[in-house]
Parts: sequence; C-alpha cells; structure tokens
Amino acid sequence: MAPLLAALRRRSAACAAGEQAALLAALACAPPSSPSEGASSASTATCWESDSGSSYASIPAEFYALCQSGASREWGNLHTRVFRALTAPLLRLLIWLAMKQSVPTNCSMLLMRVANQVFNAPNANKDWVARRFLRLVLPSEHAHMTAATPTLYARFRFALFELPGVGIPGILNFLDGRTQWFDDRVTAALDAGVTQVVVIAAGFDSTAYRLGRPGVTFFEVDLPKASARKRALLGAALPGATAPARGAGAGKAAAAAAALATAAGARVEFVAADLATSPLAEALASSSSFDPSRPALFTAQGLLYYLPPRAVAGLLAGVRGIAAPGSRLAFDFMRLDCLSGRRLTGGLEVMRLGVAARGEPFLSALDDAPGCVEALGRSFGFRAVERFGARQLAARFLPHLRFREFPAPVQPCFAFAEFAVDGGEQ
Repeated sequence: MAPLLAALRRRSAACAAGEQAALLAALACAPPSSPSEGASSASTATCWESDSGSSYASIPAEFYALCQSGASREWGNLHTRVFRALTAPLLRLLIWLAMKQSVPTNCSMLLMRVANQVFNAPNANKDWVARRFLRLVLPSEHAHMTAATPTLYARFRFALFELPGVGIPGILNFLDGRTQWFDDRVTAALDAGVTQVVVIAAGFDSTAYRLGRPGVTFFEVDLPKASARKRALLGAALPGATAPARGAGAGKAAAAAAALATAAGARVEFVAADLATSPLAEALASSSSFDPSRPALFTAQGLLYYLPPRAVAGLLAGVRGIAAPGSRLAFDFMRLDCLSGRRLTGGLEVMRLGVAARGEPFLSALDDAPGCVEALGRSFGFRAVERFGARQLAARFLPHLRFREFPAPVQPCFAFAEFAVDGGEQ
C-alpha cells in the first residue's frame, strides 16, 4: 500500500494552491461550531484535474472544516504541543533504535493483526489467512510467534507495543477489532444480496478468501506491482485454494487475465491501477467486470489517515460517482481531536512519530463531534448509517475488555463510519 499512498500524495500536491485558499476563504463565513450549516451542496471547487483537463472530483466547500491535517496551532492543543516538544527528542531516538530492524508499516500491521490469535486472547479475529501471509513476508517473526509456545522475544516485543510512554496502548486490540468490524460489514452486505465488493488499496486484505460466496465478485484495487505481488503471495499462501477464474463478464480480457476463483466460489479480480492518475471509475471500467448499475460495498481499511485532505475528498467523490443506490462505503479514520492535539493521546504520539520516520506520516483526520460525520457524508451525497468509536468497538467485538480511559484497552484515536447511497439520482 505504501507506493499507492506516495502516488496519491504526489497527485494531491499537484492541485492548485489557489483553489484551496478560495475554499478556506469561503469556509470563514460558516459558523465554526456547525461546519455544515448554511453550506450549499452546490458550493464546490474542482480539483484533482486529470492531465486531459477533465474533472476527477469536486470538493464540497464545507469539506475542509470536517477533514483537516491537524497541524493548526491553537490554545486548545497547547498542552499537546508542549508535550510533543519535550518528549519528541527521546521518542525519536527510541524509534531510530527500533527501526534498525524495522519492517514496512503494512507488514507491521499484519504482524499485530495476528497477535491476539497467537496469544489465544478471548474473542480474537478469525483471519487465518493473515497468519499464512505473515509466514511468507516475515518468516522469522512468524517462527517466534508460532512455536509450541510463543518465544520470550515474541512476548517481550508485544508487551512493548502496549507499554504506556514508549508503546501504543490498545493498538493490538484496535487492529483485532478493526478486522472484525470490516468482516462484519462485508458479511452484512453479502447477506443483503450485494454481489460486488471493491477493496481499495487492498494490500494484505484477505476478506475475499475467507468470506467470499458463489456469485460474489471482489475487486482488489492496488498499484500494478502491488497487485502482482499479491497474486504471487496468494499462490504460495493458499495453494489449491484459488484457481484462475473463467470468463470476465462483458468480454473484458484484462479482467479474465487477472482473476481468481476462491475455494468458496467467489471471484476475485485484481484491478491494477494508479488512483493518483486514474479515477476509480476509469480503473474499474477499463480492467474489471464491475457493474456501476448494481449495488456494491466499497471498503477503505487503514487508508484515509495516510492521505492529505484533498485526496480524501477525491476518494469520497470517486466512490460516490460510481455507487449505485443501495451501495455502501465502509472506512476507518483518525479522530481530528486526537491528531490536532486537542485531546492528548500518548500512544498516538509514539505512533505518529513512528509512521513519519518510515516516510508514511498521518496526513488527515475527520471531525467526529456530534453531527460532523453525518455532515461529511451528506456533502458528498451519502447518508451516514454508522459511526463507531473505540468504546463501541470493544463492546461489540471484544466484550471481555473493561473499557477505561487510561490506558485505553482499544486505541481511542481511531473510529469507523459506514455511508449508504439511497435511491434516486446519483
């Protein structure tokens, strides 16, 4: 996923700065306590122009009040800015020492995603494919974790993850619960009769190979090299569990060449595309059998907070542009009060410096104050059907945890949302 993030950032940076200044000037007229009040849905500015000059997406003017980089300096985050200034030098040193044996962020997430399974934690996620991926991409870590009993090294490593001050308390449970929440959304969509699932920035996502059903097609969208690596990885991780799929629908040879059939009978099409230069609709239309006239579930897991606000807007508008009535969009996001520092979250400070040291900084967060997520959805033509925080995540998927504020058993700086497309004009 890292190459896709870099490409999206480059494309976003190429947008004209004058457009954003005009939008921010327009936003100054809106009451700060209610970003969406009085904002016309027709008040938009065009950005993400393709090289041919056609519009990639239109950003509602109220968007920049709801999605920000969190870099503002204000009285409300003075305490966090002081904390960062005092602790950053030591934390950067610790991170530099730790990163001598570092792995890419997506591999780290994979490692932590299987931790609760390996340590037999109650209510752990059921992503058995992730353990097979881990064996191939991080064989030494896999060996430590899957010995007859996890080694002392493995136990110490994961204890550090949860240690306040130098670790990220609640991150393992967050990733465990996140896997379960997205699994739940996919299962609910398939139960409702949806037969198309679009996985944006697929990476090590394995839902198609665990939850797929006959007649359902999963479209895994990623950069060409990432798609090729994923297909090679699947061949080694799931020998005999996948096979070349027959027929691409609508005579699309490219889709047939890059498609698999899972053991459960689902179809997986690998959409190799650079979303920084090609709109999602164009990528799906040119190299897949995706049918925009039928409902679909779109998922964006672990993606939005690595994108600048303009790229987040482009993604939301791109999905809305091809989502038929009855479609859903499920995603997780970072809370703006945490990234901006209005709420001090120690674990986030460690994580923020860690991902930045890998060249993958957190670039955006959403305001999840009451009504804001709903306003964000409306501004792009969606209806928000669910907003899910750490406390709700623990209650639904990890009920053995007793929720407390510090140290939080589930990392509280992240949240989840699901948007729906109702009937009528798109």
